[in-house]
Amino acid sequence: MKKLKKRFVALIMALTMAFSFSTVAFAAEPEENINMTVAKEQAELYAIEPMSARNPCAELTNTITGYKRNTYTFPITIYPNFRYLYFSCASAGPISVKLYKDGVQVGRTEYSEKDSKAVLLPVAKSGTLYDNYWETGEYTIKITVRFDEPYAFTVCGFQNPVNV
Repeated sequence: MKKLKKRFVALIMALTMAFSFSTVAFAAEPEENINMTVAKEQAELYAIEPMSARNPCAELTNTITGYKRNTYTFPITIYPNFRYLYFSCASAGPISVKLYKDGVQVGRTEYSEKDSKAVLLPVAKSGTLYDNYWETGEYTIKITVRFDEPYAFTVCGFQNPVNV
């Protein structure tokens, strides 16, 4: 009886091992491999799509770089499709941006961060904080940099408001 019991336990163990090996063999097949499925899903998720041909931004001044105090004055044209006006800069502050129409100041933005960072600030109409939707036409913009460190900036017009 003991001999039969040992053989029965050995048979059960042999069947268990055979079953476990077959399970491992099925899991190793390429179509069933979870790593390949995840890699394929990630590749589809991070696939780069081409940008649309329509550019939502128009650079109204050239990109200006410098490292000393200076005042820049530019004539700009605000086009019908690019009427949301923003000042984009990468620097520390203080920088003053003033917009003029026919010699009268119509807008102003101040940037006064002490640490160097990149920002996108709306050029707001005088008397408002956030209204940066401008009428089309010819303007003059005056940008005053009041520090001696590296800086870069430009003024852009956008088709739609930017969340800043």
